[in-house]
Amino acid sequence: SGLRQPSGVMIESVMPASPAFQAGLFDGDIILAVDGRAVDDTHPLATLVAARKPGDKTTLRAIRNGKEEDVVVVLGATRGDSNQTRPAAP
Repeated sequence: SGLRQPSGVMIESVMPASPAFQAGLFDGDIILAVDGRAVDDTHPLATLVAARKPGDKTTLRAIRNGKEEDVVVVLGATRGDSNQTRPAAP
């Protein structure tokens, strides 16, 4: 056919109050790029996002309902992130 399918990652589930939810991403959206770098086998989504810090603004190129659009996400801390604020020890 000669047509190339875009590579990317489909969002299976957006958690309420998450950075993705706050940015307006939805279940079924497909992330194509992070700050202009294509999401593919060489550049997995997790690797591209992990290179940034919590609080960084990142532009995701996504497909929703067959249309491409840019979505700005303010990244949050991950569960294992050592930069998370923790309560002082008693």
